[in-house]
Amino acid sequence: MRFAALLLTLFVCTLSVAQTKDVTLTAADGKKVFGKYYKATGKVKGAVLMFHQARSNMEEYSNIAPRVAKLGYDCMTIDQRSGGEMWGVKNKTAAQYPASQNFLQAYADLEAAFNWAKTNKYKKIVAWGSSYSSSLALKLGAEHSEVSAVLAFSPGEYFGQKGLVGGWNSKMKARALFAFTKDEAIKGGIDLYDTAGNFPNRKYDVMAVHKDGLHGSSTLRKDKNTKSLEYYWTMVEEFLKNL
Repeated sequence: MRFAALLLTLFVCTLSVAQTKDVTLTAADGKKVFGKYYKATGKVKGAVLMFHQARSNMEEYSNIAPRVAKLGYDCMTIDQRSGGEMWGVKNKTAAQYPASQNFLQAYADLEAAFNWAKTNKYKKIVAWGSSYSSSLALKLGAEHSEVSAVLAFSPGEYFGQKGLVGGWNSKMKARALFAFTKDEAIKGGIDLYDTAGNFPNRKYDVMAVHKDGLHGSSTLRKDKNTKSLEYYWTMVEEFLKNL
């Protein structure tokens, strides 16, 4: 019996490990983009592309992607060329290209992930961004009609050109979830949310705001957010279920 139990344990562990896979993508400019793929549980509904905040890396989603995968979405997390060693982990893409730390330059990395999803013919492609990358996710949605939805955690005008991100949002036809802290919502978040264009899908937009929220996708990490974690998760899960 103990031998059988050991075999079962080894099988379960192997199955668990098999749910993730390291991936290397290639951006349009030839730069390598390192990522990790999380396999969906059950029938696959689509792909969620997850992008981190400044000074961060794909580890930002290490305890977020598995929960999204349980909703039936394959997840792709990447190290963008503009990032760092937050979470105690090295950003492999940024380490290879230390001169490419401009936020806008990282857009090529988002497009590499999008092209991966498009090549794999997912019925739904969801772009998920955190801080500066959530603004770039709006750009991705504006420029690629195949993007079904965008989840933007703490988007803003981060690129030194007033109205740039609002312009992307006004052109995007995909529905969106905007998540802010209370202060972020007051200091520009609501105004950005209101720049959405008059497209049919945009009537399904959602805004999540909580006084105890955290900046970016960190607000969904149980090791960081002890007060409003489930509020934001409820908003995310309902949004994805209703796509």
